[in-house]
Amino acid sequence: MYFDDVDAYEVIQVLKNKYRIFVNPCGGDLAKNLLRVSHIGNTTIEDIDELIDKLKLSINEVKSKELSYDRK
Repeated sequence: MYFDDVDAYEVIQVLKNKYRIFVNPCGGDLAKNLLRVSHIGNTTIEDIDELIDKLKLSINEVKSKELSYDRK
């Protein structure tokens, strides 16, 4: 997923620290613009729906800079 208006790394951190959803960062020049989603294992439609819902919430949280997760 490519972002041009929010920092992808911050979105990844919200997903991980607030919702316990793990996606993969990219490195190099695209580190702030790109994240990767994997679907290893028994992934259901409900899992994908939850990811999309939490991804939207995370993007909005980063856009508003109301980061309420622990930044460890």
